[in-house]
Amino acid sequence: MIFINIIKTKVIIMASINITLDTVNETNRRGYTYRDVDYKFVLDARGYDFHNLDDINAIRNGLVNIFSWRRGERIILPEFGNTLYRFLYEPMTAEVLSDIQRECVEMITRWEPRISILNVNLEAFPDDHEVLVEVQYTIPTLTDAQLNFSTIINDSKR
Repeated sequence: MIFINIIKTKVIIMASINITLDTVNETNRRGYTYRDVDYKFVLDARGYDFHNLDDINAIRNGLVNIFSWRRGERIILPEFGNTLYRFLYEPMTAEVLSDIQRECVEMITRWEPRISILNVNLEAFPDDHEVLVEVQYTIPTLTDAQLNFSTIINDSKR
């Protein structure tokens, strides 16, 4: 039910909304537990470019976002993202790789709490100033299967 009152130049809209939230462990009536937006914006046969990602794909998209955004780039949430690029021109010693691994675990734990990290493996390519990050994880609320995510961190990664 919506009520609209016009008082001089102001419009006041009051709405009564009933919201029912699903618990994390329950799949809603549409058949998914998690949903995210696919930012590729590719046209489909119907001419739509806006699509949703569900469950495993939604969470994978969350990981892509964590590794794609540099900290400070999101105006509304400036602490989101990573600062891994700062390590790329350092000598790739065991200590630096350990720092990269620790930062990966910290940012995934903070920004993607729906997953349980099993392992984070790194492979450095010092001549190219790149690091391959491979994450093995599970999604306890969806499946016990081990899932894999990998990305390359380099200075051009945006």
